[in-house]
Amino acid sequence: MVETQNPAYMPKQGDIIDINFNPSRGHEEQGWHPALVVSKQQLSATSPFIWCVPVSHGQYYHPLHVSLDDRTTTEGTIFVEQLSCFDYRARPFRFHESITPDLLDMVLDNIHQTL
Repeated sequence: MVETQNPAYMPKQGDIIDINFNPSRGHEEQGWHPALVVSKQQLSATSPFIWCVPVSHGQYYHPLHVSLDDRTTTEGTIFVEQLSCFDYRARPFRFHESITPDLLDMVLDNIHQTL
C-alpha cells in the first residue's frame, strides 16, 4: 500500500483507499475503513479534497449499495448513500487498489440517482 505522506500520489476516481473516518457521528462509518474515491482527479489536483463512499466489510442489501466481487481483493459493500468529503492532504490514508470500470459506473449511476 502507498502511504499518503508520498506527495507524488494523488487519489483518482475508482481508487479504493483505506482511510480513517473519525471523527464520525451516529450511523456514519467509524475508524479505518476502505473507501472508494468517486471524485474526478481534477478535484484532487486543484484542492486538498476527495469525495469518497465507504466500503463496509459485510454484505448488506439496500437499493443504492453496490457489492464488490472477486475482481477486487477488497471485500464488502459500497455504501453509496454515505458520500463524504475528505482533505486527503491532512487525513491519513493508504492506496489499496482500483475497481473495474463497470463497478465504478454502477456506483456513479447510484450517486446520480440521489442528487
